[in-house]
Amino acid sequence: MRPGFDAEARHSAVLPHLPAGTVRDWTRLQYITFLSPSNEFVILAREWIDLSSVVENEAVTIVFTLTNQSRTNVEAYRQALLQNGVKAADLRTDIKS
Repeated sequence: MRPGFDAEARHSAVLPHLPAGTVRDWTRLQYITFLSPSNEFVILAREWIDLSSVVENEAVTIVFTLTNQSRTNVEAYRQALLQNGVKAADLRTDIKS
């Protein structure tokens, strides 16, 4: 467990939202620590996770080619990507004449 994580309190808060038959004793659960996309640690009990809802994301490189564009549009395209969750460190702009 991570310092500051109160498993008993978290289980008490989550328990009413779980299906009937869920283990009530928080000490009998298996806890998993995840690192979120915002670099925060998230601790969940395995029993709280609906495994059918889990989606595994594979990191890939995506290349868009926009032809016949004005150089003045570059910043607008960059801003649109940044505003939709693309991190500046992951964004590369190549301009070809």
